[in-house]
Amino acid sequence: MEISFQKNVISYFLVCLLCFTQFSSISCEKKVSLTLYYESLCPYCSNFIVNYLPKIFKNGMIDIVDFKLVPWGNTKLQPDNTFKCQHGKDECILDTVEACAIDAWPDLSEHFPFIYCVESLVYHKNYTQWETCFEKLNLKKKLVTDCVLSGRGNELELQYAAETNALQPPHKYVPWVVVDGQPLYDDYMDFISFICKAYKGTTPVPSCSSSINVIKIGRKFNPFCLKQTAMSKLSTHGPAECFLDTVEACALDVWPNLNEHFPFIHCVESLIYHKNYTQWETCFEKLNLRKKLVTDCVGSDRGKELELRHAAETPPHKFVPWVVVDGQPLYTDYREFISYICKAYKGTAPIPGCSSSDSISFTSKLSTISSTITSFVAQRVKLAASA
Repeated sequence: MEISFQKNVISYFLVCLLCFTQFSSISCEKKVSLTLYYESLCPYCSNFIVNYLPKIFKNGMIDIVDFKLVPWGNTKLQPDNTFKCQHGKDECILDTVEACAIDAWPDLSEHFPFIYCVESLVYHKNYTQWETCFEKLNLKKKLVTDCVLSGRGNELELQYAAETNALQPPHKYVPWVVVDGQPLYDDYMDFISFICKAYKGTTPVPSCSSSINVIKIGRKFNPFCLKQTAMSKLSTHGPAECFLDTVEACALDVWPNLNEHFPFIHCVESLIYHKNYTQWETCFEKLNLRKKLVTDCVGSDRGKELELRHAAETPPHKFVPWVVVDGQPLYTDYREFISYICKAYKGTAPIPGCSSSDSISFTSKLSTISSTITSFVAQRVKLAASA
């Protein structure tokens, strides 16, 4: 027993000696764990991986971090052990590809460049070219493809599913960033500050200098892909729609004047119409509007409160757009709303838009409405540019 104890003591001192001689002192200090729970096609995950995560490789930060990627996110595990991914089958494939990459190249310096490459393609909406990352990085494609095509990929994903589902507290969205067991919630973009705060080592880390190591207090506008809860299922077109609905609700709230909020909503919806809605934030600059007013609303409970109000206000309806004039729904005649407005108008002052409205063709009316809106928004943009 005494000999065993002596051996343990000797071993301990040998380890300490190695720490002070052959290796840096940081390598023997307890590292801060950093885990990213994500899914491959969530645009906010790819943004985080491409534009924020690389910070851990700068100024010695990686020396104090034990970093792990968990590609599962909001994926649902079905009773037959198949996967239902939030962004479709392509996401299931890429999640498995990235899981296999982590398995094939356990060293962070090998698998992270590959995942970064794939997520860069996701970020630039070109993820179908993900296989080019093997050639770019001179990596053996067969190691990953064999894993994906065999049962190994599914096994890895089931492991990540179990790990994600065991989170306490459970994750609410992705990216879900955890530092030393503590989720950062929507402060995830400040992960470096939280790592620095959690670090108990004595060796100075440049990235944790006092000028950087400041955790910003208050709610921030850090977007995410919502977990599909009973509430989020109410959105027909997914989490992005929930998010933009709240953005537009906040715009209505902060700019009650129709002349202010309508140009903004028109701008956002124009981007949706042209399948470019991820650029919605450009509307603030185009219209010279204060972004912070809306983002603070979205990032706080105010946005949710507004949406709950709109939910309560929305009457039973069969579809959208659901247009109501003086309390009467127009059903499928909603495009003729101008005619219904003119018919409902009981004033005496003549309205040019209502002259012979019944005889104006639908195409003509639609053209008039479109040109009016275009002129209205153009005027707003012109005013913003001259401000």
